[in-house]
Amino acid sequence: MIMTVIMVIVIMIMTVIMVIVIMTVIMVIVIMTVIMVIVIMTVIMVIVIMTVIMVIVIMTMTVIYLVMM
Repeated sequence: MIMTVIMVIVIMIMTVIMVIVIMTVIMVIVIMTVIMVIVIMTVIMVIVIMTVIMVIVIMTMTVIYLVMM
């Protein structure tokens, strides 16, 4: 009887530990994906801002050339 109680307690503890480990792994995966998405978004924003700046610079250069002509 005591052995069965000890076995049940050990099994419950093991399942709780497994659930905690699985939850932490899922949390880490979610956090990693969120960080990746944020990094990708910032890179896209930087690329868009760079292209806009390039376009503005090119437009102003052409306007200056036209005015000079």
